[in-house]
Formats: sequence, C-alpha cells, structure tokens
Amino acid sequence: MRLVAPILLWLLLAGFCPVLIGVTASNGAEQPEIPAKHHPWGRFGAGSWKQVRITTETLDEQGAVSNRSYTDTKTILLEVEKDGVRLKVETMVEVSGKRFRKETEEHKQGFHGELAGRDLKINEPKTGEIVIQGRKVPCKILQLESAGAASKTATSIYYSGEVAPYVLKRRSVTTDLSGENSLSETSVDVMALNMPFEVMEQIVNSHLVRTVHEYPHGTVTTWSSISREVPGGVVWQSSRETDVERRLVSRSTLKVTGYGRDADSQRSGVLSRIWTGRTRKPKTDPRKIP
Repeated sequence: MRLVAPILLWLLLAGFCPVLIGVTASNGAEQPEIPAKHHPWGRFGAGSWKQVRITTETLDEQGAVSNRSYTDTKTILLEVEKDGVRLKVETMVEVSGKRFRKETEEHKQGFHGELAGRDLKINEPKTGEIVIQGRKVPCKILQLESAGAASKTATSIYYSGEVAPYVLKRRSVTTDLSGENSLSETSVDVMALNMPFEVMEQIVNSHLVRTVHEYPHGTVTTWSSISREVPGGVVWQSSRETDVERRLVSRSTLKVTGYGRDADSQRSGVLSRIWTGRTRKPKTDPRKIP
C-alpha cells in the first residue's frame, strides 16, 4: 500500500484540530489551558464513533490503475482524559478481492494531536495573525518540539480560541535525532471557513483544509473537509501522491459511512456489514449539538 493511505489514516485520527492543553514550556511555565471542546474528539462523549471508507488506487508508469484497495476504519472514543483522548480503531482491508481484518489498536492522543510516548516541550507563545478569505484572524503562535526514538519534530501552530477550527495553520519539520537530515515536512492550512457539506444526508458546517506532506521520495497533497458537528472532525478527504519527478503514483478518497455521538448509537457488527456498500443515517441529528 502506498504512503497516501497511511497519511489519510493519520490525518483522520489527528482530526486537523491539534490544540494544546496544560503543557509545560521550555522556561518551566505552564501555558494557559485550552478546553478539550476545541479538539475534534475531545468535545464528544465516550462511545462516540465514526466509520469511514478509504479507496486507494496505485498507478503504473503509464498512468493506468495497477491496483485498487479499500480500507474500512471505525474509530471509537473510549475516554476523554485530562491530557487527551483514548481511541480504539477497528480496520478491515480489501486487496485484490481478498478481505482481512487487522488487529484492533488503541491510541492515546494529546489535545494538540501528538501520540503518547513522545517527549514534548513548548516555547513561549508569540502573537500574530493569518488571513483566510480576506479575513484577518488574530492568533497565538505556538512553537512545539517533540522527540521519539529515532526522530524529532519542530512544529509551529497558529491557534485562535475564537475561530473554528481553532488551529488555522500548522508547519512541522521532522529530522533525525542529530537534526542534520530532514525526514519530512508537513504544512496544514485552513483555506475556507463555514462551508456547507453533506454527510449521511445531513448538511453540516465544515472548513476546507489543505495538507502538503513532503518526504524524500515524493509529495502527498490532501484536501479535506472537517466539521465540529461530526466526531473526529474529518468528513471528506481527497489525496494524491507524486514521486520526485512529479509523476502521479497513487490517489485516495475518504468518505464517512456512519457515525454516532454516544455509546447508545453503536451497533454490534457494523464494520463487518459495510462491504455491501450501503451507508446509513446517523442515529442522532448532527445539527443538535450542545
């Protein structure tokens, strides 16, 4: 499977709305807390869930489709904790007509989008602004540094506590631990605010986001619609991967096939039944959110 599909899954979990809550700055001072309700999963109750289907095509050197795969993923919110959310992910994959279920995974995600297990520090935030559709939005510019076993990442986040989706711009550079070799660069930009989008026969308010992920062997460009009215935020994605010669090597789309905002909305066996291609309406009206 090409890189484009894992990128879509990562963006799905991250929800495009990473925010910071109660972390410690490099100078030892704790930053003001940003409420969990600004996180695409943190504002919902335990048991809320979303199910999506990702269709991925790999192209040969002549531009013809050489392989097509389908990934159905159900993400369930287990708990909202003081420093992040715990998510359970169920996945089923179909490749070359064969279907198999991957092992269920659990992820702990901080409110600014990081996975648990990475050291994190933040420098003193600065003030600034960004312009979206001619509108100037004042922001806090957060400078984060995180490290894992084999890499470290420096990230700039433009955060507004007043304008959804709150994180309006993000730049991340990942290098090896020495800092000498670049492994990837990712840019996330909110391009349009308050756009109507149909999800499961319901019109929701959404925001259009562009993500560009550059790595040594190519570039993945993703366009997404995200909505605070749906658990996890992401309601649509379209992604393309090109190699260093800018040749299209793979492309993917993501669509929502079901969701609910509480434990009662879940049904056993939902993931196993989605192969029929049918989708169903959410049990709860996404427009009636506290």
